Amino acid sequence: MQVSIDGGKPPIDRDEMSVDIATASVHIAILSINVAETHVDITTTPIHTFSPFVCNAPKLFARAGVDPLRSSTQYWTEGKMNRLEIRWYEMLVRVNEFGIAQAARFPPPGLAAHAFAVVGTAVGELNAQMAEQASGRGAELEGTSSRAVARDTLRDSLATLSRTARAIAIDKPGLEHKFRLPRQGNDERLIASARGFVQDAKRLADQFIAHGHPATFIADLNGDIDAFARTIVDHSIARDTHVAATISINNALDAGLTAVRRLDAIVPLVAGDDARLLAMWNGARHVTRVSPSTADDTPAPAPPVKAA
Repeated sequence: MQVSIDGGKPPIDRDEMSVDIATASVHIAILSINVAETHVDITTTPIHTFSPFVCNAPKLFARAGVDPLRSSTQYWTEGKMNRLEIRWYEMLVRVNEFGIAQAARFPPPGLAAHAFAVVGTAVGELNAQMAEQASGRGAELEGTSSRAVARDTLRDSLATLSRTARAIAIDKPGLEHKFRLPRQGNDERLIASARGFVQDAKRLADQFIAHGHPATFIADLNGDIDAFARTIVDHSIARDTHVAATISINNALDAGLTAVRRLDAIVPLVAGDDARLLAMWNGARHVTRVSPSTADDTPAPAPPVKAA
């Protein structure tokens, strides 16, 4: 539906305006929820208690395509654990230690014992995948640099051959068209063009050598091509490792947090009048809120080292 505000101005699409308002509301809702370092239990406190404005936040998140249960993770993080995820991880570690220490109070095959086992499995998976993610991310960054260096080396070699081909074309008009550099931005096309250079240069090897290229120039070019191709493969493997670890981390967090929500219902009932046990539980599963401005600037903690 379009509404005209002023006869001299184009009409405004009310539906588009509503979507824009909803999207802006999501941003405001996130900022309202994530007040800096407030001590709020984020996994159980209803979202509407954070601010009167965000009572409709789940609908706004849904309209913006964001999962309200994992909104902080999806909104702030891409490829590495953010500060909120680290807080979740640390909470799961504490809950796992609580479950081990209080195992007699929650014997198998009860639901609590199963939930604590799920938390323990999640912590183990997080320890492994955090290291895998850090390794993959480091290798990906290193691979990006190596790939750029190898790309420049190959392009420089092709540029030298192209320049020589223009000189040879003085006696063989039209030859320069066979040795044109490809446009930048497509590594596969660069490799294909380089292999074409090799094939064409083989037939004119004597001419290139006569213009100052070493006798090994074709072998050298093949070496540059192979080196660049290897960096592409290595970079792809590192990226896949990094992405796979990130997915595994998200899955482990989801499983662990779901188990904690179940334990939130069971542990207080088992504790009964045992105020000490209940206080220990509340301390173990407490998570401090973080502000969005610092949500992703904290490195992931090293997995805990078990005492010998």
